[in-house]
Amino acid sequence: MWEIQEVRHKEGDAPADSTEDVVTLMTIHKAKGLEFPVVVLPDTTAGFRGAPRDILVDPRKHLVTVKPGKIPPLAHRFVEEERARRDHDEGLRLLYVALTRAQKRLCVCLYPPNPRISMNTVLNQRLRDDVLPGVVVRDGMAKPVPV
Repeated sequence: MWEIQEVRHKEGDAPADSTEDVVTLMTIHKAKGLEFPVVVLPDTTAGFRGAPRDILVDPRKHLVTVKPGKIPPLAHRFVEEERARRDHDEGLRLLYVALTRAQKRLCVCLYPPNPRISMNTVLNQRLRDDVLPGVVVRDGMAKPVPV
């Protein structure tokens, strides 16, 4: 990992020429404002919620809370819920960015639903209930969709 960071530091990011027929790998954050003919979203399972923390800071409310044991104090739970709401909203914004980068074709890999809220959960609920025009939902064991 260190070598990759060192090379990136020396070389910088190579400019992407939009006329080239290449595969570009990037995070959803890096893709903001860009479009590509084909976009593949391979991993939708990352949760919207960040990892639980024993110390939380809410600068808007000027709160710092500490979870001293297994049962968090009320203020800690309050800050945790606020953080979860913000994480969920940010997750939905990132999902929107990811789904709107494709010019011609978008391929999203879905997995069996799990209890954790993620892009996968949101997409499974929406695509299983209301299939939009032009959207093909295929089981992983089914034959590929013709291109």
